Amino acid sequence: MRSVLVKIGWLAITFLIALGAIYWGQYILNYYIEGEYTEGNLVANLNLIVNVGEPIYIKELRFQFLWPGETGNVYVILENYAPIDYRVSLKNTGVLAPKKDAIHISFDPITEVIPAKSQKLISIPISVESSAPIGVYELVIAVYRGGEVGNGLLITELHLVSYVGGEPLRVISVTLPSLWPGTSSEIIIEIENVADLGYNASISVEEVTAPSGDGLDVNLETGVFQVGPLEKRTIVVPVYLSDTAPVGTYTIRAKINRL
Repeated sequence: MRSVLVKIGWLAITFLIALGAIYWGQYILNYYIEGEYTEGNLVANLNLIVNVGEPIYIKELRFQFLWPGETGNVYVILENYAPIDYRVSLKNTGVLAPKKDAIHISFDPITEVIPAKSQKLISIPISVESSAPIGVYELVIAVYRGGEVGNGLLITELHLVSYVGGEPLRVISVTLPSLWPGTSSEIIIEIENVADLGYNASISVEEVTAPSGDGLDVNLETGVFQVGPLEKRTIVVPVYLSDTAPVGTYTIRAKINRL
């Protein structure tokens, strides 16, 4: 009788341990996939580039989601509006990350020739350390026109977003406009919710920098928006350029937060 009770006791303990392991494993999985919820989780810091009168048009940015230990790519689409060929160079100038050296860019400075009236897709390989923390990573890429890195004309610095685990809301791509003084267009931001829960999010403009003075007027479609479960959503940012706006590169620093 005693041996039977002992066996029953061990079975009960084993069951409780297994149940606890399942619960803890599920907790860790949910925590890892969805991230720890805090008010106003950062989804992306975006540098939105508007080239005014620049022949090399930064047309689209495509971002990447990775798990620790994985490799992938972020992409830049450049278009040459001019009737002549242009040499364009790109160089990695830094990484903004939750942890130093957690993400690496296997991307040496490159120079590409973009033929007249055509576009080119530039692929930038990245790899994430297996110990990398969950978070939003920004890869800073300088773009030069007319020569090699260092002696070409610096057009702008791009901030390309890469997600490592965690965040359920992700910016997939950004389509940028090409404007002339006195014209208007739209910046298109594609955002995806990979969770089976809906979320509210906000977009705000932190700062606008112009070649000299003012000239770029940014109006948001809305400050707060909803993204349903497993839904993709397009966010439209209208951009208006004044008649007296100088030619050059304009940068809109915007932030998207999950509420």
